Amino acid sequence: MESDVLSPLFPRPDLLPDDLATRIRDALSRPPEESAARDARLLSLVSEAGVGAQALSVLVAIDVGRLCLADRVAYAQAVHAQASWMAALGHLAVASVAGTLDGWVAERVDALAAEWAGDLGVRWKDGSPRDVRGETWGPGDGASPEDAGDGAPRMVDVAGGEARRTAESGVPSVAPGAGGRAWQVCQEAEEEAWGSVEKGIRAEVASALRVSERTAGRRVDEARFLVGEVPEALAQAWRGDWQVGHLRVVEDHLLGLDARLQQQVMADVVPHAAIDTPGRLRDRLSKSLALRDAEAATERIRRKDTQRDTAVHPLPDGQAQLIVSGPAAMVGWMQKSLTALARARHATVKAAEGDDPRSPVETRIGYLRTDALTESLRRMLIALHGEGSAPGDDREGNVATRESGTPVDDSELAGAGAKAGWSVDPWLGPPVAGPGSGRGPEACVIVDLATALGMAECPGWVPGQGWMPAPVAREILARASAWRRWLTVDGRVIDTGATYRPSDELRRRVHARDVTCTLDICQRPAQESQIDHAIHFDGTNTTLDNLHAACGPHHMLLTTGEFTVSVGEDGAISWTSARSGRSYASRPHPRHDVRPSTGHQAESAQSRAAQEPTALELMTLRVLAQAA
Repeated sequence: MESDVLSPLFPRPDLLPDDLATRIRDALSRPPEESAARDARLLSLVSEAGVGAQALSVLVAIDVGRLCLADRVAYAQAVHAQASWMAALGHLAVASVAGTLDGWVAERVDALAAEWAGDLGVRWKDGSPRDVRGETWGPGDGASPEDAGDGAPRMVDVAGGEARRTAESGVPSVAPGAGGRAWQVCQEAEEEAWGSVEKGIRAEVASALRVSERTAGRRVDEARFLVGEVPEALAQAWRGDWQVGHLRVVEDHLLGLDARLQQQVMADVVPHAAIDTPGRLRDRLSKSLALRDAEAATERIRRKDTQRDTAVHPLPDGQAQLIVSGPAAMVGWMQKSLTALARARHATVKAAEGDDPRSPVETRIGYLRTDALTESLRRMLIALHGEGSAPGDDREGNVATRESGTPVDDSELAGAGAKAGWSVDPWLGPPVAGPGSGRGPEACVIVDLATALGMAECPGWVPGQGWMPAPVAREILARASAWRRWLTVDGRVIDTGATYRPSDELRRRVHARDVTCTLDICQRPAQESQIDHAIHFDGTNTTLDNLHAACGPHHMLLTTGEFTVSVGEDGAISWTSARSGRSYASRPHPRHDVRPSTGHQAESAQSRAAQEPTALELMTLRVLAQAA
């Protein structure tokens, strides 16, 4: 039996340790209807023990092959919680080898720098290069072994002389002479010492863990950050709530920020640690930073808007990936535009080839998106420099091709277009609508009414992009021609910025409430999802309480019966697996968190209250009057 199960996976199962071969066999076996009493009891003991060495020892004793499917899911959850604890333990282990930059590693650097400086004729009195650089003491013409008189360490050299204080600027001055030379020597010695010590640490970690020095350097940086700067994040992994992905998100958002700001942001996100996915944690961190550090967040957004670029990343088998970075709205527009061109090309090719499903012509949308981008660039280069000037102007590979490799010639497509009465570009054909019942993606920013009026500074939420500081959210609101404005009061939509039919209104209210697909692990924006009835339609229950957003793939899970959806008395959505019977609650999105205005926000609002009302304020007041 064991060899039958393992043979498709391992041609030589005899090379596996016996205990691993047994565990693989158990893991791949069909789950029983009920768990064995012994193993079910052990699993309950794991739950009681929590996270740590004791729970880990119990998990190892469980025979997963004797667990029912629901208990296997619980077993997987427990193992991953232990993995989080082990990840935290791993960071502590690396930190114990690497140290922190202001601990014993700095002492080692100081000693090494002093030794190297001494070899060059420079010595120190009652201090170190690092200490002196941090003080307001600098070298003068020469240096002296005497103390400064107030306990401050001095840099000296064997030539002797006096150091002078530079308290006016707080920066050590480098004057000509022996003292200036001594100061420069010590600075260079310190820089070289830091480089040598850090490289030694990374080489040691890389050798011990059998990873590259680059990977070792990243692990050292992660460990120092988590252990030395945000131990609150490490504590969540230690409890089993945050996995490696969560810790990476914290590092991406908080590394390099002021310690006080780090603590404030962590205080905002830690209460939700047990329920947040990495994606939801990213949203929560972004919101906290946009609220607590709005000015810096706005500056970062505007600075990064100017850093748009493209890059090529090599892939296996002679392939490569073109990476476009820039403002999310611009990149999203590029993708939608390429999709529209691809669908037009798809219709054109189909008109030439017919609807035969056996047609060898490649018409996948992803393939045609790439063709559309290549064709657009080719035409721009030809417009600038003439025919034959574009790289690869033979067009090989940038048009739809048959299985034989023969391209579908544009003359064929033009002929098909003529028959259909198209007077358009033969490469594109007529514009066509995309498949599916859902509407196309719609850009928006969601802000509370007080922020829209300038009376508060709460961040705005842009679906598919994340949180924007209040100044940026108000700028987006002003661009009504490009963005749909949604005004909310305590999360309730009061205006969508447009005249709409009732069905459109209901759809937009679902979008505003759910924000994303309601399966809690999914971050697909609600505007790009389908609208599903939680309770099957009975002719009367197309209501806000019975509707929710479900993206295409997850809506298919409901259609095929893999999951079912239920609505609690409080209106909360839950997804239940038909396989295991376990339910997964859809947590409220961070957009629905209500936060009172701070003193700074109130002060800003008072200063704006004395100004003339803006067009946006007048529009909002008009909407409120109509609603009343």
